[in-house]
Amino acid sequence: LGQTHRHKAEAIFLRDGERTLGCHVLLRNERRGEMWSYRVAKLPLPNARSSAEHAALTYYEPIRRAISLGYRRLWLGPTGYESKVFRGARQVPLYHHYWFPRRWDRWFLAPYIE
Repeated sequence: LGQTHRHKAEAIFLRDGERTLGCHVLLRNERRGEMWSYRVAKLPLPNARSSAEHAALTYYEPIRRAISLGYRRLWLGPTGYESKVFRGARQVPLYHHYWFPRRWDRWFLAPYIE
């Protein structure tokens, strides 16, 4: 991301002193006024603390950041279509929700599911 989207990517870190406990990467599109959540990485919290810090990292801080920058939309979750297209992914159509890894299963069972 640093090489391809350097000026469009930013990260929010959750720290406990010198130790990093989590990171949330956000991608920005100034032209469209939108921001996408790309990746959230979390480590276990020390001393059995509540997960409120992780909730803030995952949801509240990206919302605050999008509002402070004046964005119209914030897409949370890396699986959104728009986020994947923004990162340069090529979309592949999904014809049904079942996938059988063995060819025989696909040949024999797919007609019944369709």
